[in-house]
Amino acid sequence: MSIDRSTANLATLRDINSEREAPIVIRQFKYLSNILKQDHRAIKRVLRPTTHPYRDKSLQRPSLPVRQQR
Repeated sequence: MSIDRSTANLATLRDINSEREAPIVIRQFKYLSNILKQDHRAIKRVLRPTTHPYRDKSLQRPSLPVRQQR
């Protein structure tokens, strides 16, 4: 489990680990929010073309005038 440098989180996980057979691996990061933001940025980069296909100017068709039917 990846956590920030919070001592309360670390103490809680150590308490949980003492009761378990298979312990949880604890990794502490000083700047965990920066790492998460970088991961999220990569996900957004991949998903953006699929969620908004008409955002790209080359994919847009020119609008044609609408004819009125009589």
